[in-house]
Amino acid sequence: MAVGSAWTAIFHRPTWREVLLAIACVPVVFGMPVLVALFVVGSQHLTPNQMVQATGHLSPVQALGFFSMSAVQLLGEELVTLLPFLVLLTALRRTTMKPWVALCLTWFATSLMFGALHLPTYGWNFAQALLVIGTARLVLTGVYVLTKNVWASTITHIGNDWMLFTIAMLTL
Repeated sequence: MAVGSAWTAIFHRPTWREVLLAIACVPVVFGMPVLVALFVVGSQHLTPNQMVQATGHLSPVQALGFFSMSAVQLLGEELVTLLPFLVLLTALRRTTMKPWVALCLTWFATSLMFGALHLPTYGWNFAQALLVIGTARLVLTGVYVLTKNVWASTITHIGNDWMLFTIAMLTL
């Protein structure tokens, strides 16, 4: 409502370059949080994600429904992060702050916010939610910054989470 029909600017049809970039970033959004989890938080201090663990016990039909619904949820997670990112970035750019400083502050602030949204998922484990999940968000927002397209960051997010779900399904 605040921007009228301009909302479509962040939802343009992805180009092949954007799709390839989104897919290429899936290992990065998977790997960077793993490194943070192992070397910063410590694997012994991690709380399992109950939703990921539950996927290991789904029938094929249930898994299809779960994967489909998760895609919609992940688009929602992109919007719940990228819309505040754009609002805060716009507000900071209207100050005397250098554009790159505004971008960095906004990028880190919304990554921490995204991590905070995952606190209940990880049993209020602040280190895991803010650092590990926040690191994943840094990469996901990076995809958006490079493409200016929510679909690209959503593709990366879906690729990452579906990979986690698939690993859980195959190993649990």
